[in-house]
Amino acid sequence: MSTLPCIALIAHDLKKDEMAEFARRHQAA
Repeated sequence: MSTLPCIALIAHDLKKDEMAEFARRHQAA
């Protein structure tokens, strides 16, 4: 049961990383 929040947390971190990477590329362009 505690694995669900863990997976959601990991997915949230991945999404944040993707958004950060997108922002970096947008700034560099």
